[in-house]
Amino acid sequence: MSKITFDGQYQTFGEVTSANPLPPDYHSENLVDSITVLAKTRLACREQGMLPKPNWGNGRENIVSAVLSMLNKPLSVLDIGGGVGTMYFSLKASCDIELDYTVMELPTTCEMGRKLLPEVKFVSGVPAEHFDAVTFCSALQYFEDYKSIIAEALQGLPDTVILTDTPTGPADTFSCAQLNIAGRAIPIWVFNQTEIIELFEAQGYRLRMKALSHFPFHNFDNYEGNASKTYFTNFVFVENDPGSWLLVR
Repeated sequence: MSKITFDGQYQTFGEVTSANPLPPDYHSENLVDSITVLAKTRLACREQGMLPKPNWGNGRENIVSAVLSMLNKPLSVLDIGGGVGTMYFSLKASCDIELDYTVMELPTTCEMGRKLLPEVKFVSGVPAEHFDAVTFCSALQYFEDYKSIIAEALQGLPDTVILTDTPTGPADTFSCAQLNIAGRAIPIWVFNQTEIIELFEAQGYRLRMKALSHFPFHNFDNYEGNASKTYFTNFVFVENDPGSWLLVR
């Protein structure tokens, strides 16, 4: 039997933590080391004018690159949950766009990012300003109060919001434990897809694109009923104003 990535079905993050004795925080020493190695590899590729080597994360990078490359430039981007800026590396390598890039992350991650990418702003809270685009790249599910972070992300009225690799399906929203990181049981949300779309619609945004990512090694095959129909989904939302999403002129 293959090792499972996700386990349990709970109503809150607190229930996930109570049911699993392992630490709930995302960052471990091994993970920090792997993130740093990945970032330095991406930095070397950028300095050599090369695209990053193919990996399972290329799908989200390609979606974000494709969408942002079609927007008016230069662009201000807020990358919520963007780690040490790995998406920035990919954008600079694949897109001919000028970026004013901000990453919102945990304080420890921000410290790592500032050392690797001094040209990127790293912050620990959502800035109260306008951004042309906001991204949640496999990130929204880790915010315990996901409704509040969506509201904060939209307070500056970004033109475009991109969500990638977000677990959604027909089941009512529930939380579970993510177990693929050694020594960790990380609480995440598995969202009802309609709920996510309606949260953005209530804030004045409409769905522009919806597509699935394929992760054969991260799935919900061990669940039953509607929960087993959970897939990693990518969304692009734009302001309701039909003139707010334009090709580069």
